[in-house]
Amino acid sequence: MTVVGWLSGHGFDFDCDKMIWIPNDPPFAASSLQLAEDQAQSDPYIICNDDNLPYGKDFVSKGLDIMARHPEYGVISGVVTNGHEPYDTENEVHEIHAVGGLVFIRKGLVTEFPPLEDCYWDLERHRQVTAKGFKSGYSHKLPYLHMGAHFSVANPAFFTGA
Repeated sequence: MTVVGWLSGHGFDFDCDKMIWIPNDPPFAASSLQLAEDQAQSDPYIICNDDNLPYGKDFVSKGLDIMARHPEYGVISGVVTNGHEPYDTENEVHEIHAVGGLVFIRKGLVTEFPPLEDCYWDLERHRQVTAKGFKSGYSHKLPYLHMGAHFSVANPAFFTGA
């Protein structure tokens, strides 16, 4: 596993094969996503923000199984279990215009990395994935917790920052 982190980030201690530190100046998202695409040794691979925590047993194997059953999807996100957004629980995967947070993505679908502000990358990833004939979606079978770094959770009831 390779972990990409900010140069000015916290003192993380990851059990990984390689640690790559990049400046956190904009465009961090473009730089980190390009590194993820270049370094990924599996297809699909996982992109995860540092304030997201997979929830439940066998999260990765479940995600890989869902990706295998839905080859029409280029990217599938989990769902935030401690948020307030409603989500589809009838279908295993629900198509949506853009996903982010914690995603499984097929290698080779995102190949351009324009220097966008971080908040525009979910839509940019969607644009590139759909341009190659794939869909973007999420699965309620892939729950994760949004820990809310810098009070980023939309619902104030779940703020965890001090």
